Amino acid sequence: MQAQLKQIRWAILILILLFASGCARTVERNKVNSRRILFQFSVEGSLALNNPNITYYIVINAPKTPNVAVDAATQGPRINGANVNFPNSALEGRLPFTNPPLGADVESIWTHFYFIQGTADGKGTIGLGRKLENGGVEIVQRNYADALWSQTSQSSLEIQLLLSDLGYKDPATEAPNNLTFNLASSDNFDTGFGFVFDWWKGNLPFAVNTAATGTPISDLDITPNLVMRLIPGKPQPVLPTGVQVSQVNLVGYEYRVLEL
Repeated sequence: MQAQLKQIRWAILILILLFASGCARTVERNKVNSRRILFQFSVEGSLALNNPNITYYIVINAPKTPNVAVDAATQGPRINGANVNFPNSALEGRLPFTNPPLGADVESIWTHFYFIQGTADGKGTIGLGRKLENGGVEIVQRNYADALWSQTSQSSLEIQLLLSDLGYKDPATEAPNNLTFNLASSDNFDTGFGFVFDWWKGNLPFAVNTAATGTPISDLDITPNLVMRLIPGKPQPVLPTGVQVSQVNLVGYEYRVLEL
């Protein structure tokens, strides 16, 4: 009898140790996946979050090249317009960064994008998409969690970009030293033509660090005019009724990287 009780006690002890070990691994895994980029962008006027015909894009190249500095000039997203090889009934024909290079354009290299679109209730909605290995496009999330984004002012919006959502299970061993970003304003994500209303600083991608420093980094785009770029095979871009130039004119960004 005593021997059986002793075996039971040992079995309980082993289960407790296994449970504790499992909890430790869960905590560590959550810690690894908690790194995020708090990214904020601003327009000149007020964000058109009440207009479904306006979409803002954060386009990202997030390669699996650990501990490497990614060159934004050659390895970044470009707002070259929607792909002319697809009709606007296809997603590739509505995204303003999928077109092959035209003229002096540089190839657009990207892996993920966030879209921020106006809604009739004025709140807006955010979604996440990614490029597939076969070159297609997939929408990963249609409605980004409310807790992960907020309108910080009439002209600015902040979104938490989780590195785990960008494909990095362990940023310390999988992520490069920086990702490359670009910004765009366009027409309706679901029914538009992929108009290029505006882009960041002459269509120049920029680097965003992945190391958790907490220090804010910012930049301004003081160009006063919209791009309103005409893409061959696409209609002439026009602002939707009631939308002001200042609502789609991108003027600034700020970010910091946190490990929560």
